Amino acid sequence: MLDIRTLYTIQFLISIVASIIMIQVYIFNRHRFKGLSYWALLMLFSTLGVLMIAIRGIIPSNLSIVLSNGFLYAAISMIHVGMRRFFGAKNVDFITLILVIIAFFISLVFTFGIPSILIRSMILSMLYVIFSIYSAVFLISPNHNTPFKQVLPIVINLLILALVNVYRFITLAIFPYDSESIFTGNSYEILYIIMMTMTMFYLNFNMIMVVSNKLYHEVKIEEDKFNNLFHKSPTSIIITRFKTGQIEEVNQSLLDTLELTREDIIGKNIMNGPHFVDKQLRDTIIDQLSTSGSVKGIEMDLLTQNRQIVHMLYSAVLIEMHHEVYVLSTLEDITEMNLLKQKLNDLATHDFLTHLPNRELFVNFFNELTQTSLVKDQQVGVVMLDCDNFKEINDAYGHDVGDQVLIHVAKKLEKALYARGIVSRFGGDEFAMIVTSGSTNLDPYLRKLHDELSQPVQISGIDIDVKVSIGVTYYPSDGHDIATLLKKSDVLLYEGKRTGKNKIVFSQ
Repeated sequence: MLDIRTLYTIQFLISIVASIIMIQVYIFNRHRFKGLSYWALLMLFSTLGVLMIAIRGIIPSNLSIVLSNGFLYAAISMIHVGMRRFFGAKNVDFITLILVIIAFFISLVFTFGIPSILIRSMILSMLYVIFSIYSAVFLISPNHNTPFKQVLPIVINLLILALVNVYRFITLAIFPYDSESIFTGNSYEILYIIMMTMTMFYLNFNMIMVVSNKLYHEVKIEEDKFNNLFHKSPTSIIITRFKTGQIEEVNQSLLDTLELTREDIIGKNIMNGPHFVDKQLRDTIIDQLSTSGSVKGIEMDLLTQNRQIVHMLYSAVLIEMHHEVYVLSTLEDITEMNLLKQKLNDLATHDFLTHLPNRELFVNFFNELTQTSLVKDQQVGVVMLDCDNFKEINDAYGHDVGDQVLIHVAKKLEKALYARGIVSRFGGDEFAMIVTSGSTNLDPYLRKLHDELSQPVQISGIDIDVKVSIGVTYYPSDGHDIATLLKKSDVLLYEGKRTGKNKIVFSQ
């Protein structure tokens, strides 16, 4: 039969292995989980406590007793403190501290005052029972958010630890030590040491398993979060290999935008894909990523599966995964936003009713035109036009019909101009035109335009007799700036109105 000192030596060696394993678990996971330091101390204190027992007699016995009891009491307390911290309890557990201090002082009494190895051993086993059950009750209670299935093995282990020490307490009460030497124990004590060694090693194993399960659970949660954020994001996201351009992952938003399935795009080379409209822009993005590692806010056009163009706002950043560089790209569909901007820009620069350019565009056109050499050998006519009987049309037929008359005039003017100039609505029934002559005289062209505008038109089943008055000046003979030319044209227009209306009046 093995002697007890040999068993304690074996227990010490096994405890060293358990301590090394738990310390490694602590080192690798200390920033993720709380409480691991207490479990590492549990194994370390247990190892030192068993060592102090194994070398009793080699060092002074009383010193060995005090040190072994101190280390083992501390180890027992670390079971419960570590459980509480690892599983999220935030309040300080003063009961544990008080019980350990009381037990330690009692052991001192039965070491130096009334030496009794029996009482000291029974105190040690009682502490194991108390803290094992205390920890098991905590794990069963709803004071933490870990699923019961994950803590069940460690609860069973704690209850086994409690039963082993209940066994020792009872056997000590029935079959006490024959002497004050711990190495003269009976067969019941030998069985206890063997069971205790196995139970503590099993506890170490279960602690490692619960760390692994919790780590797996948290990684799974993070993975689910990523999948939800990635695949359900309203922003299109794509991950590609930087070196090869191979598409590794896309989210549903991009698939919906480009009208694709995963099979259409996963594993394909984004560089050779048909979806980039501007190949040169693609090359620019690659160069910028290579230089700075990111791009931001680049507008690009992509082709859908049905060859429709969508306007996207593109940003990307280089990331490293599994020792390889990838491109994480985000694309925001700004097609509707661009259309809205275009509409807003159109509203800001064009007339709401006729969609003709407003006065600002009209003036800018004149300034740009007269700063070029295109007008060197041409006439440039500045024309003011006004409907003579517009108030009567509004009064007789209503503003809806009046609006249709203005739209009719606007379309006639646009059609007559072709690409020879610009026409603008200045307000009400007043229009302005800039007309270039090419190599011909503008007078016949403008007279013909006046005749075409002064023809009856049918609107909503009503025959409307439209009459217009026109005033015409020329650049540069009548002025060098648009304000002067418009003013002179307006004067000529009202001269025509004053002398009978429905006339075109040219500058002399």
